[in-house]
Amino acid sequence: MEFESEQGMYFSGRVRVLSELVEWATSPGGDGHGRVVTGSPGCGKSAVLGRIVALSDPEYGSRVDLHGVVRSTVPPVGCVSAAVHARHKRLEEVVARIASALNTGTDGPAALLQALTLRGCQGPPVVIVVDAVDEAGSDTAADAGGHGEPRRITRELLRPMSEIPGVRLLVGARQELLGPLGSTFTAMDLDREDYRATPEDVSGYVAKVLLANDEPETTTPYRGQVDRARTIADAVAEKAAGVYLYARTTARTLRSDASPVDTDRPGWADELPSEVGEAFDDYLARFGPDEPRVRRMLLALAFSEGKGLPRGRVWTTLSSVVAGVPCTEEDVTWVLDVAEAYVAEVVDEDQRSAYRLYHKALAEHLRASTDLTAEQVQRAIVRGLRSLVPLPTDGPADWFGTVGTCGGTSPPMRPLPECCRSWSMIPASSSPPSPDRS
Repeated sequence: MEFESEQGMYFSGRVRVLSELVEWATSPGGDGHGRVVTGSPGCGKSAVLGRIVALSDPEYGSRVDLHGVVRSTVPPVGCVSAAVHARHKRLEEVVARIASALNTGTDGPAALLQALTLRGCQGPPVVIVVDAVDEAGSDTAADAGGHGEPRRITRELLRPMSEIPGVRLLVGARQELLGPLGSTFTAMDLDREDYRATPEDVSGYVAKVLLANDEPETTTPYRGQVDRARTIADAVAEKAAGVYLYARTTARTLRSDASPVDTDRPGWADELPSEVGEAFDDYLARFGPDEPRVRRMLLALAFSEGKGLPRGRVWTTLSSVVAGVPCTEEDVTWVLDVAEAYVAEVVDEDQRSAYRLYHKALAEHLRASTDLTAEQVQRAIVRGLRSLVPLPTDGPADWFGTVGTCGGTSPPMRPLPECCRSWSMIPASSSPPSPDRS
């Protein structure tokens, strides 16, 4: 199963929304409606869905210490039948992942819906989780705002699936998809007062990150300093205003410092960042003279589309052309080590790894921080990608051929054309084929 998670068992609070979701997923009769967990960026949508999926998974759930956890928030083991994180996936990929998890052997949304109709009538509820639907597709302008691929997935798969008796469909999406999902879904808005994270929820999470009791190998200046950690956590929670991404970024930045915050010093809380972008900048500033280096390596990920960037020449080339500074495989290895908390690894069906930023809001912030225009960036990306493509003297460019890489990893070339938002930037004689070709 797929779900977003971070190292360590740091989840805190959200008792009401989790309890309602567990009751909905396990009730014998059901109410005929799916559920969509929505809210503003960074409010914790994926964390809520990930908690349901994680505790349902037999292997992962067995490692979680449930001491002190409200029992009504814990789903039965095996409750979730299939879970897919839809970020940068097309409809066909989402269908394939669900079909594989259910062992249906179906091909295409119509066949999957038919198989679910038969299965839903024969046994216990089939609980399916699809997160980050608004981030599906290539992350180009065509898919922004809930249009393009997110709308296609909603229309052709999710909405009809939610109407199948015996299927309990749980979706995570931003609010722009509530209309397309339709009346067969009940919205659970995490920004609503009755679902919003309380200051105690966020403070509990921050304190756990600072203390890192679940990561004994992690260095933290707050190890064993429970009272200090709680004091700082309360201040971070007050500024977070329910936004977990801010809390996560700020807490991990503070944890990376060599010494703890002096809470006896007047005004220390006023020096905390005020919003997510500032918190991320504060984290990057901690690298000192290496800040430009980490920024240029992460900036390439911020502009990547599809599933992300593989290690090797694709990543180093795009970092070089966008930043205007030569980048090497050594830089890739370094940034994966020092900034691992903000880089997510995605493994495709061929067991090839690609890397992307942990959260869409961080990518948006980094893209906004560059002095280049969108067109200048895209031209630089096209120039870099063209330099990687073999150019035979007697035929068209081999856009799907393997280019040399470092580390022995062949990059997944299928998303390569998706990095080019404007075909007009590429000479017709060397234009790549349609992204729909494989």
